[in-house]
Amino acid sequence: MKSKTKEKKSKTRKRKTKKKKNKTKKKKRKTKKKKRKTKKKKAKQIKRKPIKRKQRRKQNEKGNKTKKSKTKKTRKKKTKEKRIKRKQMN
Repeated sequence: MKSKTKEKKSKTRKRKTKKKKNKTKKKKRKTKKKKRKTKKKKAKQIKRKPIKRKQRRKQNEKGNKTKKSKTKKTRKKKTKEKRIKRKQMN
């Protein structure tokens, strides 16, 4: 009869050998550069022709005819009247 206990093999520890480094350096792969998008050219501003003297004089005359702003007192008076009117309506 065979013996039940097996003889165990002595395990020898394998030593890892160091890999030899490649002396020739590998060239790094060049990454492709992205093409720059060309900037859109801005639209040129239309140069306005200078206003002639005659036209300027006319414009100034028109500007002088405009109503002058109301003074503080008249504005206060108007608001007071509006307030009274509102009270009467309610």
